Amino acid sequence: HEDLRRLVGKAGHWTEVRYHARRGRALGVMKGEVVEMSSQHTEGVGLRVLIDGTWGFAATSDLDQRGLERALTRAEAMAHALASVKRKKARLAEGGQLARGDYLVPGYEELDAMPLEEKFRVVRESEAQLRQSSDRIESAMCRYTEGFEDKIILTSDGVDARVRLVRPSM
Repeated sequence: HEDLRRLVGKAGHWTEVRYHARRGRALGVMKGEVVEMSSQHTEGVGLRVLIDGTWGFAATSDLDQRGLERALTRAEAMAHALASVKRKKARLAEGGQLARGDYLVPGYEELDAMPLEEKFRVVRESEAQLRQSSDRIESAMCRYTEGFEDKIILTSDGVDARVRLVRPSM
């Protein structure tokens, strides 16, 4: 978070940094057997600058200070290159209340703290209950997925917001 703040602070023009991390898991049980167990993780930063009335964009998954600075340089170069050919110059909207603070969707911390073994136990037991609920049921499948998202949005004019949310599904 501090590396992102430093990056925004050193830019001599309007700058926006958006960090986004997403991690997810899927667990599946069918006829009492594990049929799916996967996880994924992605994260990166998008940068947007406004220089001489022209937007410049860049993105990176290289999140160390040098990687972030290279991405900022690319966004600035894009804005400079387009500024000479841009007829209508962009401007930021005036006024409005800027987002500041942490926005945590309920359930994030509880689900994040729950051990994987506990989640797997719930999936396995749910599938077994479904299968055993009737003699007519020969096969059942239960699948659980979760997606955790962590976003940080910073701008040189004062936005400083962190959003954390989780999307579980059974």
